[in-house]
Amino acid sequence: MSASAQPELDLRGALEAYAFSGNPRVTPLRQGLIHQTFIVDDDDGSFILQRVHRDFGASVIQNIERVTERLRSRGVSTFSLLRSRSGELLVPTVCGANWRLMTRLAGEAPQACDSPELAAAAGALVAEFHSALEDFREPLLPLGFPFHDWAAHKRDLTEALSELSSHRLYKPVKELADELLSAPTEWADLGPLPERVVHGDLKLNNLLFVRDAGGVKGNALIDLDTVGKRPLFVELGDAWRSWCNRSADDADAPAIDLDVFRASIEAYLGAVSFDLDRAELRSLAFGLERISHELAIRFAADALREAHWTHDAERFPGAGEHNLARARAQWALCRHARAARPEMLRLLVS
Repeated sequence: MSASAQPELDLRGALEAYAFSGNPRVTPLRQGLIHQTFIVDDDDGSFILQRVHRDFGASVIQNIERVTERLRSRGVSTFSLLRSRSGELLVPTVCGANWRLMTRLAGEAPQACDSPELAAAAGALVAEFHSALEDFREPLLPLGFPFHDWAAHKRDLTEALSELSSHRLYKPVKELADELLSAPTEWADLGPLPERVVHGDLKLNNLLFVRDAGGVKGNALIDLDTVGKRPLFVELGDAWRSWCNRSADDADAPAIDLDVFRASIEAYLGAVSFDLDRAELRSLAFGLERISHELAIRFAADALREAHWTHDAERFPGAGEHNLARARAQWALCRHARAARPEMLRLLVS
């Protein structure tokens, strides 16, 4: 079987596993850093079909089921996972991939935050999600891989440098890694903070928005693979990494939009159902630098391993080169966030 034929066969196998009506019509939606996503339309409606990364297994699916059930019970818009003909929520195919099918929700998933109005809608939508899960007490299973685990990500980079010293990109990765591993981490001194049930990956295109004559409104959060209990500053820091950065994730000239930051946090705090004490509120100012530093480390490790993230083959000769560009961009963003922290802090606690 040729390499070009395998993805088509894999998709065909996934379609045959589900009870679509009529002749299903498939439209590629996007290729993310992790999953491949398709819209499938049939005589009964419109659905989302995803080819999921091998790291995302049964525990992730169980967490999603539990959380979406709670969201529905609280009147929060969310998708439903759908079972295959044989009753499975995660379908393996002969090509070795896992697939899942979900109901499709209304709304658009923007790639960039182009206005404070959109930022405010995003902040209010995330507040609704967090509020619905504030008293969620069901156990959430471990994801099965390190996620926002600072020590594990640092260790992975150190091990990659040790194991892959003959890699074509070793020298530039090593130079960057020396900076990343020795840089100060002031957020580590924040002290104990509440752990809340959070989404875990609030880049803007994981939020759906609808527009009407009254403006823009958030409809739902999607891609709940990384839901779990974490400090709020990590959750919102990851959101602001996407929402507030005027540049692409792999661009070397980041710029933080503080108007977007202000609009999003004002809307969030105005809509969330629980109170944040001063320590938790103050911690939010460290979130963006914390998460961008972590991602720089993760991208640097995968610049050598070339095993986790997809890459843009039109712009980069290999995954290593793209991941190195991503690592450099995130490190630049971290430094910008550190410089912007005093103003963020003023907006949070003034």
